[in-house]
Amino acid sequence: PVRELPSFADTPRVRQSPSFTDTPPVPEPSSFADTPPMRASAALHVVGAYDELTEDVELPNLEADGYTVRFASSFAYQAQFSSHLNHGGLVVQGGPLPVGAQRMLSLAVPDVGTYTVSARVIFHTGGRLGFILDSFGVHRDKLAAMAAAG
Repeated sequence: PVRELPSFADTPRVRQSPSFTDTPPVPEPSSFADTPPMRASAALHVVGAYDELTEDVELPNLEADGYTVRFASSFAYQAQFSSHLNHGGLVVQGGPLPVGAQRMLSLAVPDVGTYTVSARVIFHTGGRLGFILDSFGVHRDKLAAMAAAG
């Protein structure tokens, strides 16, 4: 015996659209602990390794344009690379920016050149800003080559 299946051709189709009115606002991250899980380990390293920079190594300055990160020397870049950049982080001197703010940063290293990366603020304290680089895997080799060239 052949069993007939009901026909749904004449059944009206109703598409339910999601309601966005009841969605609570997304809070702004307040610390590096609020970063996504993939980035949390790098954020912890940046904050933890911050103390590894000795006082005789000068932190780069985030200039007033909010874009240029100027290193005092290639040695200062190499120190930053070994402690932070090698792990996807960057610590600079500069005015406060909101945690989570994204910036395009041009890393300017004397006698080496410049390189532009996208980064997000993960902390600000005492005139210092911590960034985590977006798409770090794409930039890792170029950042290492700049350290080797210095």
